[in-house]
Amino acid sequence: MQEFEIVIVGAGPAGLSAGIYVARQNVSCLIISKDLGGQMNLIPRLENYPGAIMTSGQILAKTLETQYLSFKGEIVYDTVEKIDEFEGGFKIKTTRTEYRAKSVVLAPGKVPNMLGLENESDY
Repeated sequence: MQEFEIVIVGAGPAGLSAGIYVARQNVSCLIISKDLGGQMNLIPRLENYPGAIMTSGQILAKTLETQYLSFKGEIVYDTVEKIDEFEGGFKIKTTRTEYRAKSVVLAPGKVPNMLGLENESDY
């Protein structure tokens, strides 16, 4: 079972930003996420993110991932099933394996609350 100082759940803008700040301090860090970018992938044209000049959400997500990995952070694309606290840290169970961490940052993103209205999924 691999151990990290910090495990971050979610690879959207919050999770990737947290990972960059952690990894650049030479702290062992793992990001676990089912996908890269989260809802950023839905943004075809991004104009208002500091430092990013006219890009898409997908490209920005890949750029943040590249920056995170450049600081020796690790990323795994998997689904977190359970997080248990134990003395001295946490055990994070995914669909494929388990990890241990002293700290966990939750950045799972947002899921829309559907109301069940006709044609709601079109918007």
